[in-house]
Amino acid sequence: EAGRLIKGVRIRIASYITRYDLYVADINHDVLLGFDFLCHAKPRWDFRTHELQFDCATG
Repeated sequence: EAGRLIKGVRIRIASYITRYDLYVADINHDVLLGFDFLCHAKPRWDFRTHELQFDCATG
């Protein structure tokens, strides 16, 4: 299997909280997101809340 879908991952973008289905690919990286998005969004995993958080402002 090339990858798997993880449904309902809680994601916080600034103060906005939502859930997304993330596709996890098995090619030496856990989660694939656009490079431009990663450079600006600065995602990080919060181990306390078990959320994927983004430090960028929306809009």
